[in-house]
Amino acid sequence: MNYIFRSQKTLARFRLKAIERESNKRYQTAESLLKAIRSYRKGRDEDEDEIDKYVFETQELFISGKFKTSEAEKKLKELIDKYPQTPKSYIGLGEFYNRCQRYQDAIRVFNKAIELNPKFAMAYRDMALSLHTVGQRNDAIANMRKALKLGLEQSIEKHALKLMELWDKGSKHS
Repeated sequence: MNYIFRSQKTLARFRLKAIERESNKRYQTAESLLKAIRSYRKGRDEDEDEIDKYVFETQELFISGKFKTSEAEKKLKELIDKYPQTPKSYIGLGEFYNRCQRYQDAIRVFNKAIELNPKFAMAYRDMALSLHTVGQRNDAIANMRKALKLGLEQSIEKHALKLMELWDKGSKHS
């Protein structure tokens, strides 16, 4: 999706949400609208902030034992239902599947995130981790290289480079 189209679509969504007839669906305060606009200006869609918060809370509840596996999975799928065109919503479910050792499910979900945004570096990085775990070393390396080429956050990039080094050594000994 090109930037101009995304910008127009997002700005239209801001306007529509601001004048929404049903009060529970519109911005509750001018401050909440300003927060959405500030997030957008920083290069983040307001949906991403909500998705991050939702995924974090679900993972915390799962880790703490307050959610069963099926409940956590259901919550993360609800997030995808709410934001089906937002690649980041798929990452939470894919990471959850990795944690549950459901690697083929994780690969399927990461593929969907990449399909929605082929420039989403974290999707390639997470895909690489799943692929490596199921023994698809060459595909894992290719996906990690793609993630690094697209650009990762500094601490994640450091980790990815270390993994690439280990994986390269492993492939030379095979």
